[in-house]
Amino acid sequence: MEKLLKWSTENSDPSNVPQQPTTQEKSELDPEVIDLILGKSDAVQMREAVEAVSNPETSLDDKKIALDNLEMLVEQIDNANDIENMNLWPQILSFLSLPEASLRTQAIWVCGTAVQNNPKAQKAFFEKGGLTLILNILKDADEDMEVKSKALYALSGELRILILLYSHASH
Repeated sequence: MEKLLKWSTENSDPSNVPQQPTTQEKSELDPEVIDLILGKSDAVQMREAVEAVSNPETSLDDKKIALDNLEMLVEQIDNANDIENMNLWPQILSFLSLPEASLRTQAIWVCGTAVQNNPKAQKAFFEKGGLTLILNILKDADEDMEVKSKALYALSGELRILILLYSHASH
């Protein structure tokens, strides 16, 4: 082992040692390159998905993909809580009145997934009027059955907050 160390020391060129990047070089890293390497943060992806659905120029298929991606992101409890932190509830709830039933279905699915087993998201959803919107969808005789089905899913996720509210009101 000592012979190997001695040989490597004798045969190494000190002028060929790679230099560490300077602070200035480190700060010049392109954020787009970092995004390509590491991927965009969940928060950025969530915001972009909401913006895509909100944009009238986005195709129906791309809006569906954006909502599907958003639903997968909010499966993680931290991301579901970030809906409130990023003030995305108003936009997401506005999607419940989009003219396309397929988009309403997916938007409700996002809501249901976000509130499932998540008291903080349930509270935020309730405070932003989400429960009222879901109940109105369920009462609407003309509403698409798939939309109503997802509304029941969202309602079931919101039941914990209803139980808490009811128990506080009855005391």
